[in-house]
Amino acid sequence: MPHSLPGRHGGPSKLDDCLVHGPGSGAELIVVEGDSAAAAVARVRDPRLQAVLPMQGKPLNATKASRTKLLAHPFFGPLTAAVGAGLEADCEPARSRYDRLLVLTDPDADGIHCGFLVLLFLHRWLRPLLDAGRIEIVRPPWGEVVVGGELLLAFSEPELATLATRAR
Repeated sequence: MPHSLPGRHGGPSKLDDCLVHGPGSGAELIVVEGDSAAAAVARVRDPRLQAVLPMQGKPLNATKASRTKLLAHPFFGPLTAAVGAGLEADCEPARSRYDRLLVLTDPDADGIHCGFLVLLFLHRWLRPLLDAGRIEIVRPPWGEVVVGGELLLAFSEPELATLATRAR
């Protein structure tokens, strides 16, 4: 069962939508791992151009899911409705409500797994957006260290440990 277009103040999902939509608008949909990440991103986003949608639990593996099961899913149904480009052969990047879809998950094992499941969905169901370069993975830092007054970002635990020894 298709979801109605979700919005900031209700609807079937927790989409915090932006004000501007459509091809060439510069609008972005940022998919995050959960409600707390959505709240943090919503505080620093540009509400005119950036929408935020949190995942509702761990996404299903959408590679073998039926269209009916996919559209009834509490995350993929609202995501599909929000993007508005259609699915599979009906997916048209020109109909997308956003110029880019950004996937932002935690740098831990669960976050990497969630991000991968979203990528499987995109590859299977929204492949034309992927092929058009409209999907990006945002890789957050694992941690940060100040060395000599300079903020350095680490993208793995070993890199963080190395930077921490330099800071001492």
